[in-house]
Amino acid sequence: ADGMTDASILIVYEGRYRTAEKREEKGVDRQAGKIVRGLAALEQAPPAVGPMPNVGDIALACALGYRDFRFEGRWRADHVGFVFQMYNLLPVLSAERNVELPLLLKDLTREQRGRRVAAALKLVGLSDRARHRPRELSGGQEQRVGIARAIVTDPTLLLCDEPTGDLDRASADQVLDIMARLPTENGTTIVMVTHDPLASSHATRVLHLDKGVLVEA
Repeated sequence: ADGMTDASILIVYEGRYRTAEKREEKGVDRQAGKIVRGLAALEQAPPAVGPMPNVGDIALACALGYRDFRFEGRWRADHVGFVFQMYNLLPVLSAERNVELPLLLKDLTREQRGRRVAAALKLVGLSDRARHRPRELSGGQEQRVGIARAIVTDPTLLLCDEPTGDLDRASADQVLDIMARLPTENGTTIVMVTHDPLASSHATRVLHLDKGVLVEA
């Protein structure tokens, strides 16, 4: 399990393997299809075990000698965060309880969870909205709660699906500013799928998906 901590992103690009270093923020302009297909059991290129990825796939390069789905689930819970276009917050829970949800999968005390939730909400500037429910928040605030939920476990990798797609420009700018700080401040690698040129301009590297193949922008 210790070897998983420094796992990198493996991008299958025109049949060749390219490794994205940690702390790099990536923007992918999606033209068609899905490019993120979840965790696969892969060795560093080329994998000796596990399924071979297809061109256009993005997977994690993990040294797993066999498929252990329970272990993969635990690893995702510890190292992967998700930011969704439509926020996917539970309407009956407050902001702080929504942010706390991923921590319920970890062996933490209530006090430890509370400290992490407070830190995540502070990072996205919503400490004063901790006890508000989603219907009491603006769209931009809801997405910032979504980001706090995604980063509360201090993930290695953050997967973002159109994180600004449902936001007005001012709210989108706030979300992008927060995300732009994460690689430097938290050491988080970000893979962002977007149609928004402004969103992709925040990335250190931009790829286009052209007929199922990732190509340099």
